[in-house]
Amino acid sequence: MSEPSHTPEGQPGPDDLKASGIQLFQQGQTEQAIARFEAAASAFEGAGNVTAAAEMWNNVGVAQRRLKRWEAAVSALEMASARFQALGDKVGQGQTLANLGDVYSARRERTIAARLYSEASALLAGAGDKARQSQVLRALSLEYLRQANFPQAMIIMEQSLAIRPRRGLGGWLFHGILKFALRLSGIH
Repeated sequence: MSEPSHTPEGQPGPDDLKASGIQLFQQGQTEQAIARFEAAASAFEGAGNVTAAAEMWNNVGVAQRRLKRWEAAVSALEMASARFQALGDKVGQGQTLANLGDVYSARRERTIAARLYSEASALLAGAGDKARQSQVLRALSLEYLRQANFPQAMIIMEQSLAIRPRRGLGGWLFHGILKFALRLSGIH
């Protein structure tokens, strides 16, 4: 186990603030987690670690979403997305856009959620992250189901299953049945 890192002033370092925030979030202490993530973001920015700061803003957004503070969640996630985009970090930006899609989905703003999931999927595909892309495509498929757009939901779910790196026998069977149903219906 590593020793806690502290600043010269004796304050917890950014990594400690991050770890503490994650632990608080996992324990359901969301308000306290947000405060730690925000402090970690500032500390990482002060140390010049923009990637870690963007990750912390993403965490703030996820925590705000948990508390149903939609505007605060959107603000933090948009800040994280802009930073990841400036860094050229497609995986970070894709994850953040997917989290933003989750916020709009929870608000029942289906069209915006679907657009964000699509953008996230494209970024993750461009980065070669098939596992995360598959997960985002499942969320997109669910959005289409909620819109009663069953053909599109089936097509997107089939795409999700086709790129999923590891799936068990049940996953293979479901994928085969879905492909068969799409062929029979003439959709795909």
